[in-house]
Amino acid sequence: MEVWVTGLGFITSIGCNKADVTDSLINLKHGITSPAMLQVAESPV
Repeated sequence: MEVWVTGLGFITSIGCNKADVTDSLINLKHGITSPAMLQVAESPV
């Protein structure tokens, strides 16, 4: 008999367990933001 481990679970920006990831997906949350260090007060872009 062989056992194959194919994953270790969730490690994401929207949660690290099934409940948090499910809640984030249901509530349309995302884990993407603009880094504060890249925000410039007067940027021409």
